[in-house]
Amino acid sequence: MIITKTPLRISFAGGGTDLQCFYKKDFGAVTSFTINKYVKVKIRNSNDCNIKFKYDSVFEKTDNVDMISNQIVREGLKLFNITGGIDIESICDVPSGTGLGSSSSFAVGLIYALSEYTGKDVDAKWLAEKACELEIEILNKPIGKQDQYASAFGGCNYLKFNADESVNVLPIQINRKQERWIKEELLLFYTGIQRSADLVLSDQQSVMSEKSQELIYMRNQASIVKEIFLENQKMDRIGLLLDKGWKYKKALSKKISNDVLDEYYARAVGAGAIGGKITGAGGGGMLMVCCKKSNTSQVRNALKELEEIKFEYCSKGSVLDKI
Repeated sequence: MIITKTPLRISFAGGGTDLQCFYKKDFGAVTSFTINKYVKVKIRNSNDCNIKFKYDSVFEKTDNVDMISNQIVREGLKLFNITGGIDIESICDVPSGTGLGSSSSFAVGLIYALSEYTGKDVDAKWLAEKACELEIEILNKPIGKQDQYASAFGGCNYLKFNADESVNVLPIQINRKQERWIKEELLLFYTGIQRSADLVLSDQQSVMSEKSQELIYMRNQASIVKEIFLENQKMDRIGLLLDKGWKYKKALSKKISNDVLDEYYARAVGAGAIGGKITGAGGGGMLMVCCKKSNTSQVRNALKELEEIKFEYCSKGSVLDKI
C-alpha cells in the first residue's frame, strides 16, 4: 500500500493575486503556512480490473475511467495512463469547502501517490506544477496556484507568481517563538458554512480589472508579512495586517462575506482579537483570528457556538506516510 500525507494551508496575505488574470499583468504574491491537518491518499492494487475510489461516505466502482465522477481522480488517473486494477481512498482531517486548500492538497497527494505507484521519482516543484496543470489547465477551475505550492513544499513560504507562469518559492524559517505564536495566538473556528471556492473566485475574476488597487495592496501585504517573520518583528503587526487585508478582500466580491460572517468577526474583535480573516476564497469555511494569549479565553467565549479547530505549524509538505 502507498500512503501520502499532504498538509492543509492558511494564507496570511495575498490571496487572489495568484489568479492568472492578475499575475499575468504584473506579478502576484502570497505568504502562507501549512498546518498539522492533512489529506491522506491511500493506493493499493485491486483484486480485479476495476477502479475503486472511496472518500467521506462516497464509494465509486467502475471499469471505465471516464465514468468516475470525481474530476481530480478521473483526470489524475489519465495523466498516468491508469485504466484499472487500482483501489484509492482519501481521508481529510477537516470538511471540504472550508478554505484550507483541501482540494489542491488532495490533488498534490494523489499525484504523489500515483507517481510512487508508477515508479516515478518526483520533487515538490514537480508535484505543485502537475497539480496546477490538473486543476487549472485540464479541469479549467477558476482557481489560483497558491494551494498547490503551499501543500507540496510545506512550511511557511513567500510565493511569487510571475507573468511567465513560473513561481518563486522563498522558504521562511520559523523560529520557536514564532511557532509558539502560531500555536497560541492564532485561533481557528469552523463557521459551519461550506461553499464552493470556484463560485467565489469566478465572481472575483469578473471584476478583477476594477479591483486592481485592492489586489496590489493585498499582494504588498504578503511581502510585509514575509519581512515580519524574517526580521523577527512583533507578531502583533500581522494581526493588524489581517484586519486591513480582510477589509480589502471583502471589497473584491459580495460573495466573500455575509452578515453571519461579519457578525462572527465583529464579536471576535469586540472580545479582544487584533484582526482576522475568513480563510481561502471566502463565503464560509474557517474564521481565523489573531489575539494576544491573554485574550484567547474571551475570544473563545464570544464564538463559543463555533467549533474550534486546534492546529499547529507544520514544516513539511506532502510526504510518503508509514502504514
